Amino acid sequence: MIVIKRLINYFTPIISIAFCFVAICSHYCWADSLNVSAAGEENNETSSWYAINLIDTLRFRTYHLSTEHFKDKYTLFNSDGDVIDEPITTFLEVDGKADIKSRLFFYYKAQLKNSGIFDLKKGYAKYNNGTISLGAGKDTVWMGHGYHGSLLLSNNAEPFPLIKFQTERTLHVPYIGGFDYMIFNGWPEDLKIFGQRLSYKPVEILEFGINQTVVYKRDYKIWEFLYVISAEEENMPGSMWDNDQRASLDIALYMPFLKKLPFLKNGKLYFEYAGEDLLAWWQKEDKEWFGPLGFELAHQGKIYGLFLTTGPTDFRIEYAQNYINLPLFDDPWGRAGVDRVTSAWYQKYPFVNYGVIMGHHMGSQADDLYFELKHRFNEFHEVKVFYDKERHGLAAFKDNPEEIYQHGFEYSYIYKRFTIEGLFIVNLYKNLDINPDPLTIDIVKGKDAQEMITSIAVTYRFGLK
Repeated sequence: MIVIKRLINYFTPIISIAFCFVAICSHYCWADSLNVSAAGEENNETSSWYAINLIDTLRFRTYHLSTEHFKDKYTLFNSDGDVIDEPITTFLEVDGKADIKSRLFFYYKAQLKNSGIFDLKKGYAKYNNGTISLGAGKDTVWMGHGYHGSLLLSNNAEPFPLIKFQTERTLHVPYIGGFDYMIFNGWPEDLKIFGQRLSYKPVEILEFGINQTVVYKRDYKIWEFLYVISAEEENMPGSMWDNDQRASLDIALYMPFLKKLPFLKNGKLYFEYAGEDLLAWWQKEDKEWFGPLGFELAHQGKIYGLFLTTGPTDFRIEYAQNYINLPLFDDPWGRAGVDRVTSAWYQKYPFVNYGVIMGHHMGSQADDLYFELKHRFNEFHEVKVFYDKERHGLAAFKDNPEEIYQHGFEYSYIYKRFTIEGLFIVNLYKNLDINPDPLTIDIVKGKDAQEMITSIAVTYRFGLK
C-alpha cells in the first residue's frame, strides 16, 4: 500500500502536467481532423479514437466575507475543503479531460487562490469499460444517500490520493435483484482510509446499502485487510488491528409513481443508520449476541431525507444527528442505564484532512436540519433558497449548545457558454464555540456572532457546442 500511495502522489501531478503538454501539442491537429471528418473527407473512425479537452471549463469565483466570528474565515460546506478569508477571497479554477477509445479517462482540476496558493485539487486516471472501473489519483468519495452531508465520508474536506474500484453497471441476478459495489483505499494528510459500499435493489424503486470505512495508521499487507475489515480486534488496546471503524446501513425508496399525483413527478425517501463503533458476537471484546443479527452499531448517527420534484421545482428536507445513543436492534445502554448522549464521532483518529472534517460538516455531538427549495424557470434561469440549522456540543453542553442558523439565496443564469451565479448567505451564531479545532468544543454561553457572505461566480464552458 505504501508503494501505491507513493506512485499516486508522484505521478498524479506528473500525469496532469504531461496531459496538459500533450493536449497543447495535439489540440489543433485534433480539431483539424474533426473538421475534416465532419466534412466527410476522412473516415470518422480514424479521427475519433481519442478526445482531449485541454480546458473544459474555466471558472472565476469571488467571495466577500463580513464576520463577527473570531476565526475571520469560513469553510464552505461540501466544497473540497475550500476556505474563504475576510474580507475578499477569489478562486480561479480550470479543469480538463481526455479519453482514449472511450475506455481510458483522464481528468484534472487546478485552482489558484488570491493568497497565491496554487493547488491541483483533483487529478486522476480511470479505466472504464462500461461495466467496471478502476481509477487512481486525487479525488473525493461520497458515501451514502445524504445530500447535505455524509456521516461516513463526504467531499467536505480536501481531496486525497486514492485508488478506487467500482461497478459502473448494476449486476442483475435473475429472481434476486441488482447489486452495485465500490471499494477504495486513500491517503489523507495524516491518515489512511479504506472504504467499501455494497448496495442491493430487489426492485428498481427500493435500494438497501451497507457502508464501511476503516481509518488506520499502520501499514498492512493487502491480504491482511480481510482481517482488518472484520473488526475482530477493534478496541483491543495494543493490538495491531485496533483501528477506527465506522459503518452504516441505509435504505432508499425511489418514487416515480408520484407522477400519478397532481403536480408531482418524482421523489426519494431515504434513511441511514450509522455507528462510530460496533458491538458484535465475533469481536473479542464483546463475545455476545446482540439483537436479531448478532451485532449492533454503537454511538449511533442517523440521516433522514426526503426529496420531491414537480419537474421545474425541487424540495428537499434532511436531518442528521450523531449525538444520541438510540439503537434500532438491541439496547445494552438502556439496560445498563447509560447516558443516551455520545461525543465519540470522528474522535479516535481525528477525522480531518488539512484541518477540515472529512465526514459530515456538522462535526461531532451535533445535529443538522436542512431545507432547500429550487426552481427552474426555464433551461437558463434557476433560483434556490435554503435554510440550515446546526447545533454543536449536544453531549458536553446539552443545556446551552452552540446554534448556527443559516439563510441563503442562490441564483444562476446560463447564457450560451457562460454560467453566472450569485450567492448570498447570512449566518447567525448563538453560544459561540471559540475553539478553532473542528473536533474540540469550547462554548461561551451568551456569546453571539453574525456573518454575511456574498459571492459571484462566472463559468465558461469550452466543451459546449
